[in-house]
Amino acid sequence: HVDDDPPASFTLTVQAWDDVGNNATYSVPVMLYNEIPDPVFTVSRASSSSDALVTLDGSATEDPEGDALTTTFTSSLDGVIGQGPDLVWEGRLSRGVHTITMEVTDDRAEHANQSKSTSILLTVDNAEPVAVIASPPSQTFDSSELISFSANGSGDYDAACSTFPMEGEWVCAELEPATGSEFLVVTWTSSLDGRLTPEGEDWLLFERRLSAGEHEITLSVDDGIHEPITTTRTLTVTTSAPVLGLVSPQSGTVHPSSTTFMLDVSESVDHDGDEFTITLRSSEASEPLLVDVDPSEQHAFNLNAGEHQLTVSLTDETGTSRDEGFVLTVVESAPVLVLISPENRQSIVPGGALVLEEASYDADNDLVVREWRRYAPELSAPEVLSTASKDEITGLLPGEYHLSLYVEDARGKWAEEHLNITVQSSLPSLDRASLVLSADTFTQNELNTLTVRVALSDPDGTTDDVRVNITLGVQQWEANLTDLDGDGVWEGVLEWRPETTGRPLLKIVAKDGVGDRANIDFMSRNLIVEAPEDDMRGLLLGAATLGMFFLVGAVMFVVSRRRRAQEELDLITSWDAFRAPPQKDKTKEVPTVEGNVMDGTDEVQAEIDEAVE
Repeated sequence: HVDDDPPASFTLTVQAWDDVGNNATYSVPVMLYNEIPDPVFTVSRASSSSDALVTLDGSATEDPEGDALTTTFTSSLDGVIGQGPDLVWEGRLSRGVHTITMEVTDDRAEHANQSKSTSILLTVDNAEPVAVIASPPSQTFDSSELISFSANGSGDYDAACSTFPMEGEWVCAELEPATGSEFLVVTWTSSLDGRLTPEGEDWLLFERRLSAGEHEITLSVDDGIHEPITTTRTLTVTTSAPVLGLVSPQSGTVHPSSTTFMLDVSESVDHDGDEFTITLRSSEASEPLLVDVDPSEQHAFNLNAGEHQLTVSLTDETGTSRDEGFVLTVVESAPVLVLISPENRQSIVPGGALVLEEASYDADNDLVVREWRRYAPELSAPEVLSTASKDEITGLLPGEYHLSLYVEDARGKWAEEHLNITVQSSLPSLDRASLVLSADTFTQNELNTLTVRVALSDPDGTTDDVRVNITLGVQQWEANLTDLDGDGVWEGVLEWRPETTGRPLLKIVAKDGVGDRANIDFMSRNLIVEAPEDDMRGLLLGAATLGMFFLVGAVMFVVSRRRRAQEELDLITSWDAFRAPPQKDKTKEVPTVEGNVMDGTDEVQAEIDEAVE
């Protein structure tokens, strides 16, 4: 008899009878209670190493009441390895001696915090590492190719997965082993290039190039416990052409046509160590832009407006060549203004020439307007001084000037540069030595004509008022001088009638400016006004002048004669015949000269005196 929901307690009665009508009964009191089943599990695995898959099978565990069971598998080393309604767990265990415990409980409320368990001992040994070359494949490469090396699929179940790269699938323990994660030494070597990974590095993934030749690639994985596990692969590498290493310009960029590009391919390389050159071509040009130039140097080139597909041909000394390309977009540009002269704030000497010079250009060769402009408040529009690339402007008055150079191309794009210059002013200066008068002596009471010529220096050319003035007593005469031919010599004619004789003052005045701020230079000279020839005063004046001349001449003659006579007397007295005799101890009488005759000396002196008188 089966009852899905029997009462917790009841009386069980057994009744028996025979054919003659005899019967008998037997009653037994019964009490029912729920119990937790006893756990039972088995262990199965292919080997005792840590790479073997372990199966813990507790399916033989049954609950008499058919209650739902919860199972927990625990390892003394790895902790809780499985928990839930499943009675079977499958996985790997870390190396070491494990106490595996199976614990079960049902879902009855009265069995809360109650369970039954059973345990077994299980030994797991250290597994050998796994070496797998996922790439490169056994094929042919060239020496410029960057070859991918991958040990994906390699590893060791005694090493934690956290010690492996994130990308890829590795042989590893998902949980950190209780006894610690193993350290693997991963080494890649080539039969030609030797060790491919640096010393002390263990790379599972990397990229590198190989030299030309037949390579046997070996991957070695060593856990330090077992012998290193190795695997090999053979591949072929051929020689290659140089590879472009473009530094500038950057592909896909946009530039104005005025740009001067600098081709820098200094990062280009020939992986076989051969010398090489480069040639640059554009899809928009029929001729190469650069031919067989040195890739280690920078090279300038220009491009017209347009979409340029540029091709760089790299050729090594063996004749092997490679073409690599990049794209540049060049748009039409505005003109480039280059102003050479004048400089901003330049000062120009008085009368000097303003030198205009520029070297503007347009990369599209469509420059159509070039103007040297002057701006001033009184001008409604700028004044165009010149349209030439090089010119000289003369005759500028002193002062400040606001100038500009304006250029424009056929598409209306323009450029303009402004500057200020100063033209210095100068003072008028009369050349005293250049004065030429038609006469300097004139006659009283006659109409006299005086022609005046004088040179004037005024580099800024602003002096326009030059006058000649004659003053005699209360009389004055004045006339303007002019420089009609522009040679700097001012000329004029003055008519005047002096009423008296004398020495009138001639004055020439050059005036630059007006009022008190005017700059002035002047020079003066005396003239002579004489009386007419029938006037006695002129005769008397001439006689007096002549008498004075003769008087001065006579005095000079007498002084000269006396000086000569004295020199002759000194000469005679130096002769021995005219010297006095020497004195003696005894006094001698001196005889007298008869007839009162003078000695030679006195005679000569007398003659001289007489001649002087």
